[in-house]
Amino acid sequence: MHCIKPMLYFVNLIMTNSTPQAQYQQQLAVFQLQLAQLERRRKNLGWLRFLVFVVMVAVAYKVFTTFGVIGLVPTVIGIAILLYLVSVDVKNNANIRNTKTLIQINDEELDALQSRFQQREDGSQFFPSEHAYANDLD
Repeated sequence: MHCIKPMLYFVNLIMTNSTPQAQYQQQLAVFQLQLAQLERRRKNLGWLRFLVFVVMVAVAYKVFTTFGVIGLVPTVIGIAILLYLVSVDVKNNANIRNTKTLIQINDEELDALQSRFQQREDGSQFFPSEHAYANDLD
């Protein structure tokens, strides 16, 4: 199954007479649009959590001062809603990280297609520090 997706990519590339650069640019535009939507959702979730918290405190105070211990019910319900919103926000943040990674990958591939390899790692962190001649060994 994992080898089918790359094969479909190349079949699509051949059938549409598109260049790899055009494909990466198209994917980059899609991912940037998706990132903007996810960041807008993160902002809205933040405001929604704030609103739920303020309403929860106000309702709990009013019910608690009027009816006593029953004021804990809106507090528990409000905390449950807040925890749900936090879990939705955590998933959204994971999607944001994933989308940023996909944008970075597409940027790197576009750079590679234009023969710009300066930002690539050169592997120097793997050289053994105790042997100065180790990079000469094959």
